[in-house]
Amino acid sequence: MAEHGFPTRRTHILHSDFDRIPQVLRDRPYWCFWREKKIPTRLADGAVQNGSIKAPSDWQTYHEAVERYHAHKGWGIGMLLNGDGLVAIDIDGCVHDGEPSPESLAVMRDHGVGYVEFSPSGTGLHGYGFADLRRIQKTRFTLCDIKVEIYSHSRFMTVTGHVVWDSGITELPLLIRALQTYATEDKEDIEEAEDIECHSSGSSDSSRSSVACIQIAGRTHQIPKFAQPTGFGQRNEDLFQLARWIKGIDSKLDQKGRHDCVAQWHKLFIDVIRTKELCESVADFEHAWRNVKNPHGETLKLAISRMDSYEAPANVADMGSVAVRLFKLVASVADLNKPQPFFLACSTAAKVLDCDVSTVSRRLNDFIHMEILCVQEEHTPSKARRFVMVVDKPRTGELPQRPY
Repeated sequence: MAEHGFPTRRTHILHSDFDRIPQVLRDRPYWCFWREKKIPTRLADGAVQNGSIKAPSDWQTYHEAVERYHAHKGWGIGMLLNGDGLVAIDIDGCVHDGEPSPESLAVMRDHGVGYVEFSPSGTGLHGYGFADLRRIQKTRFTLCDIKVEIYSHSRFMTVTGHVVWDSGITELPLLIRALQTYATEDKEDIEEAEDIECHSSGSSDSSRSSVACIQIAGRTHQIPKFAQPTGFGQRNEDLFQLARWIKGIDSKLDQKGRHDCVAQWHKLFIDVIRTKELCESVADFEHAWRNVKNPHGETLKLAISRMDSYEAPANVADMGSVAVRLFKLVASVADLNKPQPFFLACSTAAKVLDCDVSTVSRRLNDFIHMEILCVQEEHTPSKARRFVMVVDKPRTGELPQRPY
């Protein structure tokens, strides 16, 4: 439970500012004081001993924990997360010279965390809110190079009261959506990532690699994650995604070239798909090739070519040039997908707009709060958020109908 490099002296930590700890936390009956290494404590025959998150008798009310903190020279106080809905958002090592990094603040703000405080070491941030994580399996992810951990049960969390901001401890629907989206390693590059060429030559390694490459018409390309099977039963779906991706690179690739691509893919993932007969994968790939209507990347390319035909409303224009261009891109993508919801990965939009991912993420969340966008409830672990546009999109002239 201790942070790496946690101070070894009581004088080197932030002592609790009891007056600023929110009442909603004080009302919880699961408190105790702590000393070295942020280990919860208990009193046995007047002596201070290590407590346990599994022993109900080791926990007291907030006021009892404060009294024991003063009486026994505690380092701080903390509480137990027991799965009742309260969650903690923990970002370590993000505070330098007393200033939280912009990325860490953006993570808290963009996920709707209303109460954020400094950790006892002064080098991290803790946020608190309410969320039902019972169906969420992955609660650790990396966003903008920031490692974020979410805790909801069987966890002792320190509380300092050294507030970064406090707008109330509230429900966190944006956090739930984010955890559903970030459930895989590449939370956003799943759908519309640009084709990435490998810097190395074609690989003949038959084992799975995070950099799995194949040759397409004499050029080496990295297979996107959405076309890399990770378990048995994914072969057909991933072959369809493989066909969609390859068709986006070379829609006129001849049959021999297509079969060669499938053979390379099959060799890379045979241990995962467990379908030994190459001919079966070739036949399924050819069926997918005939049925792909929208090759990978074409919709995005068309949306980019049309985005300047849209005009941003005044409230978006006031937010700066990045927001204006993002609005135009979103409006164009929305029109091309109408009436269905659309997805737009932050990483993809950042490449198009030549800006950083965190800025795109903040602006998209601004659009949600401004009711320009509405996030659909349907999510899958391997896909980015789905949006619908809920405002009229001013444009400079009539646009051609979407070609099919």
